[in-house]
Amino acid sequence: MHPNTPDSVTLLQLHLQDKSTDELIALLIDLVQQVDEPTRQQFLDQLAPPEPEAVDLRSPSPDIFLSQLAAFAEAVPQGDYFDKEAQDYFEEPPAWRASRTYKYKPEDHAGLNALRHFLTEADAYFQNERYAVAATAYQTLLALTLAGNPYRTLGVRHPFRELGQDADPIVKRYLMALQQSRPAADFYETALNFLAPLDHPDRPYIDDFVSLLEPNQQVEVCVRLEAWADELDRQEMQTFPTGLPMQLHLLIRLYTVQGRVDKAVAVQHRFRHRYTMLYETLMAGHEMAQDWPAVISYGQEALAVLPPKRHPNFSAPRDGMDPTVVRAQMARAYEALGDPQQAFDIYEPVFDNLFDYETYATAYRLAGLASAEQAQELRRRVFIKLRRDLPSSGYMFCQVYLGEGQFEYIERLLDSMNNYYYLEALELLGSMYLLTAFGSEVKPKMGPYLQALYAKMAESDEEPFRFLRDHLPAKPDITRSQAIKHADFIYQQIMEIHIRNGRKHYATA
Repeated sequence: MHPNTPDSVTLLQLHLQDKSTDELIALLIDLVQQVDEPTRQQFLDQLAPPEPEAVDLRSPSPDIFLSQLAAFAEAVPQGDYFDKEAQDYFEEPPAWRASRTYKYKPEDHAGLNALRHFLTEADAYFQNERYAVAATAYQTLLALTLAGNPYRTLGVRHPFRELGQDADPIVKRYLMALQQSRPAADFYETALNFLAPLDHPDRPYIDDFVSLLEPNQQVEVCVRLEAWADELDRQEMQTFPTGLPMQLHLLIRLYTVQGRVDKAVAVQHRFRHRYTMLYETLMAGHEMAQDWPAVISYGQEALAVLPPKRHPNFSAPRDGMDPTVVRAQMARAYEALGDPQQAFDIYEPVFDNLFDYETYATAYRLAGLASAEQAQELRRRVFIKLRRDLPSSGYMFCQVYLGEGQFEYIERLLDSMNNYYYLEALELLGSMYLLTAFGSEVKPKMGPYLQALYAKMAESDEEPFRFLRDHLPAKPDITRSQAIKHADFIYQQIMEIHIRNGRKHYATA
């Protein structure tokens, strides 16, 4: 062969390199079909995933394991494994536990030891693909820890966490074992009953369940959930329900996964009066589509059934839809439709309810779009309230002046800002003067405090940093040395306030 002549492998590579994936797969299938049976089987065996290694089981038999677990589950609610010493210990934050002279050891807790043993054995049955046994064991353990009250029965609020375990993967393994060991109809019913009390926005259980379903199974579950929704629709409406039922949450999720967005929206529309938190999703969808009349229409409906104000302990989604969010969305809709007066009228109660700088800035801007006189009247009213409420209103008082660029007035106030009520305002002003002195970009030579400040300026969603980032129109027209002098004075003021209130040092001193 001539030295420059490519060999057969190179020729084959040149021939295949321009083929698409589909063409290569077709060629491979054709080749496999042409070879003899032993060669074909050898090829397929090499492609097959390796068999999982068997895990040793401690219990003599599944029946003995499950009977021991059942006895444990019966004893726990009766207080047989309650440990008062453990309750006192585990209620303390982990950092405080280390300072105890006598440190309680989790391995001294008989209930946690038993829980660890049964969970390890359940995992072993799962890895050995004994799914029926694993599903029963997981269900029992989760009933004791997630659905039950382990703080009362064991003296430990989060047993899995104290064992170094995360409950979320355990729930997922339970659902997988349940699916592998039960007929489809039984799996759906058992899983839905299990998930109903555990649904929470921060937990992945709904998505874990959906990920196990084939497309045809998703349709089957939707049929079941639609029947459940029909039954719910026939029930008397509660005055003010708390939280969206898991079944509706799952139905909306399944329709969304299937791309049937119209069906998901139909469910939200159907139950919006019963569960007012659904207005938020409906309004957000129409706002994204810039369907402003629909946003206003849904907003008017929501305000008719919601409390006029957001109470101090409001928590979404527990308490339904936040009326201040509804009004803010409606204000954006009216503004987009060219009606700033309506936008201000619908938004003004948001500012009156929350009374912070961000809502003031929005209300003042909308008032200015309607008329200059209205904006001035709002400003006058706000300053009357802020001056009346000093010193407790000092933080927002400074924000308003800073937002208007009245830095000279703020400098005249510094000497009088010498008590605990002004701490937040002083910290805000100190940060502003540091940014004025050192510029808007972080520099390598900056110390750790400045590095942390600039990082928070760029990333933090905390209100002071949002203000400095988004609402400060300009910085004081002063020299670098003047800004540093102001910052130094402010941080000394902060340190002295803390010392007068009993502290011996302050981090920013």
